[in-house]
Amino acid sequence: SEFPLRMALVPLENPLYKSHVGKAVEFLLAAHERNNDKLFFHGIKYLTDGSFPAMSLRLNFPGYLDGSNGLRNDVPWEDLPARMLPFWRAGIPIHCHANGDEAIDASLEALAQLQEMQPRFDHRFTIEHYCISTPEQARRLKALGGLASVNINFVHYRSQLHSEQGFGPDRSEAVGRLGSLAREGVVFALHSDFSLVVLPLHPLTAAWVGINRIALDGETVMAPGERIDLEHALRAITIDAAYVLGLENKIGSLEPGKFADFAILEEDPFTIDPMLLKDIPIWGTALAGRLQPA
Repeated sequence: SEFPLRMALVPLENPLYKSHVGKAVEFLLAAHERNNDKLFFHGIKYLTDGSFPAMSLRLNFPGYLDGSNGLRNDVPWEDLPARMLPFWRAGIPIHCHANGDEAIDASLEALAQLQEMQPRFDHRFTIEHYCISTPEQARRLKALGGLASVNINFVHYRSQLHSEQGFGPDRSEAVGRLGSLAREGVVFALHSDFSLVVLPLHPLTAAWVGINRIALDGETVMAPGERIDLEHALRAITIDAAYVLGLENKIGSLEPGKFADFAILEEDPFTIDPMLLKDIPIWGTALAGRLQPA
């Protein structure tokens, strides 16, 4: 009861598949019965390509600057619909790691086939990372009822680097197309992928990047049409992030019956220059209304 955090765990499908084969769904549902106020099992996760900073994600033509391409990871793409179907039928939300546009296409195609086999509303199929994408993919994601959880920090920390190494300027500039997602009406969250990726575990920085899209040189605005407004950015680290995790009835906003978890800022984000958002001092947090100074 004294543990100062809440954690939502999304298990990887491939280890469950190997260890439990046809009983993976039953195993996961049994784990859900152990959920409590501090620890939640949620959904199932698939990996469809590699990493953005390791330059092992999968790209559509023309691939990488050197003519190579990345990794397809641990489940063959053609097997994704069949591997996902038992969890889909059981109502378990599916999270699909996809960094590159080719992997995003594979994830969207798997979702389309699931919808054809058993149509569902409010399924919350989520593409994780969503780094290099196209506006057309945002539109298809919306049409299929999907969500996105975006690692937007790469815009600031790595987009200029990968303009010359790996992906080229056009794709590197437009990493994390939040503007396209917002225009299509896709619900999205922001994350850092810490500690697998050495980026700040700091939601206000993610929101700052989404609003401003300032590169590491401190001056260049990367793909200005993909910026979002302050309200969208704050929702993506609060109520919309909770929605992606299926926890919007417990956290993400202050309402009767919820946990009363929130961060306490020393300045109002709506009254300062958006360029200063990431620098707002944080007094601390509240967990179930209990104050925890930083």
